Amino acid sequence: MLSPLRLASIAVFCEKRCYDLSLAPLSCVSSDFIVINCGRLWKSSVVVFDIDGVLIDCSKRLLKCEEEAGSNKRLFWNCFLSPKYMHLDKPIDFGFEVLRDRIAKGLNIVIITGRTDNMTQKTVEQLKSLGVEGVPIVFRRRGNFAKDYIYKPSAAKRLGLEVLEVHEDDFEVLKSFKELYPNAKTYLYLFTDVIMRLNTK
Repeated sequence: MLSPLRLASIAVFCEKRCYDLSLAPLSCVSSDFIVINCGRLWKSSVVVFDIDGVLIDCSKRLLKCEEEAGSNKRLFWNCFLSPKYMHLDKPIDFGFEVLRDRIAKGLNIVIITGRTDNMTQKTVEQLKSLGVEGVPIVFRRRGNFAKDYIYKPSAAKRLGLEVLEVHEDDFEVLKSFKELYPNAKTYLYLFTDVIMRLNTK
């Protein structure tokens, strides 16, 4: 059961606006992010996972969007941060092994992704097809242009999460989490060069 303090916290940061999605029954919206399955955020000690580069190899989506956009950065981001080529994504087996291990140990999982809120439905479907559902997922709102190393730890802090571990493919994000949560364990995933290439966009 949610404590009154926890309810107040969620109400403030989700601006008291919840709505239904067919595959994500409870969602909350703030000015900077949207939380799918926010009703499961009542447990504060969590393990944070990223999606792209940790659970999902999005390198083919990235290549396709680079091809399509050429040197136009705006077209690239509009393509990459959309469901258009998500069918090209592949699971990263090791990332899912670690995720399932943490779930089996009874730890609370929260996914904080740089994907934008127009990708919620396809992302929920994607993860469900890989055996992961009902997990709270924090998506960036379109129009929130903060760097991931600012947006992600900030969202965790605003939601009142007590972070135990962070699984990321971006060192700068891990560094920022460590500054806010000095006791958290951080894990850097280096399966693809996606982050290096995105940082040049």
